[in-house]
Amino acid sequence: MLKKLDLNTIALAKEYNQKMVFSYLETNPRFEIGDWWKEEELPFDLSQFGEFKTIAVEVGFGFGEFLFSNALIEKETLFVGIEKYGEGLRKLIDRIKKTNINNIIPLCGDAYVIMQVFFADKSTDKIYVNFPDPWPKKRHQKRRILTEEFFKLAERKLKDNGILYFATDDPVLMEFSQSEIKKVPELKNMCHPDKYLLNSPYRVRTRYENKWIKEHKQLFYFVYGKIDASHKI
Repeated sequence: MLKKLDLNTIALAKEYNQKMVFSYLETNPRFEIGDWWKEEELPFDLSQFGEFKTIAVEVGFGFGEFLFSNALIEKETLFVGIEKYGEGLRKLIDRIKKTNINNIIPLCGDAYVIMQVFFADKSTDKIYVNFPDPWPKKRHQKRRILTEEFFKLAERKLKDNGILYFATDDPVLMEFSQSEIKKVPELKNMCHPDKYLLNSPYRVRTRYENKWIKEHKQLFYFVYGKIDASHKI
């Protein structure tokens, strides 16, 4: 458990703004399978990994390209990735090991559970959900992530002035997510007066995003925040 690490080492890391992620990867074998958080005191105190200006979360990071590329660019942001499947987690862990990058925290498990218990309320600055499974069949629609329940949860975990980003390539999911987020008035549409953006607001792209752009497929990007709707992104 992280709290059992040498406290002097943690104090020195904070003093010199060093990041503890890679050190923890070396000392806790459960970090590699993503369930280390189950042994921690929750909600988790992310400051134990160092002092970061921004906390960003990606829900469903796939193989981790978006998360990893952003972490390379934004050194003062701690990126926390949530992924249900082990293959994507292993690929991201391999990247962390090869580069010693110190601002990515990978978590494996159900996104709803992790969002509920791992993060304190008002603890995150940005939340990303990039191109989730649209679950087009009616009997599978209850599996969709972009629901009123998730949007309420995201709003609770965001700090004041925090931003929620989500994107889809599926027109049906686009309409569905719009109808669901309207039920959470605390989140304001930052694309106003437009409903969404047709061009990416991101600095980097996901694997599938690049593929769909090459195929000239229409993509839909949403930006919502816990701030006045008159503000622009």
